[in-house]
Amino acid sequence: MILEPSVFLGPSIGRLVDSHNNPPLVLIWSLVLRSLITMLILLKPSFLFFCLIVFIRSVISLPENPASNVICTQILPPRDVSRYFGLLGLLRSASKITAPTLGVLVTSSYGESTAIKISILMTLLASMLTVYAFHKYKHHDAHNNINNHKGEETVTSINKTPYSEENRNTNHRILKQLLWTVTTYSFMVFFINNQLPVLLRNSGYSMVLLGVLVTASGSGGILAASYLSRKHRSKHTDTMNPLQATIVSVIVIALCFVALGFTFMLPSSIAPYVATFLFFCTGMFSAIESIRANVVVVQEFPDNAGEVTAKMGSFRSIAMLIAPSIAAIFISHMASMSLLFIVDGGVGLVILIGITIAHMYSSPLKH
Repeated sequence: MILEPSVFLGPSIGRLVDSHNNPPLVLIWSLVLRSLITMLILLKPSFLFFCLIVFIRSVISLPENPASNVICTQILPPRDVSRYFGLLGLLRSASKITAPTLGVLVTSSYGESTAIKISILMTLLASMLTVYAFHKYKHHDAHNNINNHKGEETVTSINKTPYSEENRNTNHRILKQLLWTVTTYSFMVFFINNQLPVLLRNSGYSMVLLGVLVTASGSGGILAASYLSRKHRSKHTDTMNPLQATIVSVIVIALCFVALGFTFMLPSSIAPYVATFLFFCTGMFSAIESIRANVVVVQEFPDNAGEVTAKMGSFRSIAMLIAPSIAAIFISHMASMSLLFIVDGGVGLVILIGITIAHMYSSPLKH
């Protein structure tokens, strides 16, 4: 219900965002409408009506990421792209830890309706802050244009290369590699994520370990995003282009999953400590994957960033739909947690090695 709109409508919404002359307006309306449709949940609807609300809310949320990336291509200088997505990743990683905790505290103390109302107010606040930010940006941009009236040109957007058959073929190769990489990542993660509580319980571990592993993963994400968002980064700190960094990050995650498979074969007095470290590593490289994938979209596809972002989200959603079903089949055949991790990471590695070989034999990418 939540993922289907992204699969079937995402690319069309992305193209619509690309063609729209004012992507900030699309982003603002998406936030406002999402808060308004969420209000209907307060009416305590029937189950079918609740499902309809969830579906409509998912459709309304689709323009958010494409519009954000299109805006980046229009207003960010190239040197600031990595830092921007690093900062955005830092905020998202932090919110994934704090928001559920606050939600549980508010719900347990004041009830579900209060938690929903706070969510609605926060979404409306986000829309108002977006309006304010772009009002300030337009004012600042107009001021810069006046100050540069002597003919000096200020670079305020991603450089766009002239269209050619060679560029089109290169972009096609980049897009294929990017989509294979993000789909493989999403498949690996959701092959395990939904099953992890059951797997831990069946293996005799306390649910406290689940909380520790989730926290370790979130902490790794915060650390990686903090590093990529720091203000005074040298241009030479990035030793590989964003697509290579995305592929390498997912390869490391696959290796961590294989290592986790062998970790849970260790004695129960040792395994949780090793698993916590490996989950920290997966969280760290998951953040890098997300940040670098968006950098690839903005830098390599400035003319259709909305469509590519939505297509990337669509492929992620397909993987998220398929992976749990396949994992459930393994579990139904009494597959152990160790075997599940090893199969998951091993299949991911095979795919990623193929992507890497294809990348090595493709033409050089822009840095």
